[in-house]
Amino acid sequence: KLSHTTRLCTQALSHYKATHTSSLILQGYAHKLSHTTRLHTQALSYYKATHTSSLTLQGYTHKLSHTTRLRTQALSHYKAMHTSSLTLQGYTHKLSHTTRLRTQ
Repeated sequence: KLSHTTRLCTQALSHYKATHTSSLILQGYAHKLSHTTRLHTQALSYYKATHTSSLTLQGYTHKLSHTTRLRTQALSHYKAMHTSSLTLQGYTHKLSHTTRLRTQ
């Protein structure tokens, strides 16, 4: 009876140990998994934030370069117009001067 009881007790203990160990392993695995997932989520949200800010910056830079290009185009257009109007004025002035000289 004694050896039978001891054997049962030992079996029960080893079963408890096995069950306890496996539950700890499972808990540890679950913890690791949730930790990894949390890190992964954080990394993703950080990537999203960084990506968004870099897109915003790129967009801003693009807008800025676009505006600058437009301004430069406007300026060069103004310069061209200004030069051509000066040329025309100069030509008209020359023409009237020559005519005046001829008339004189």
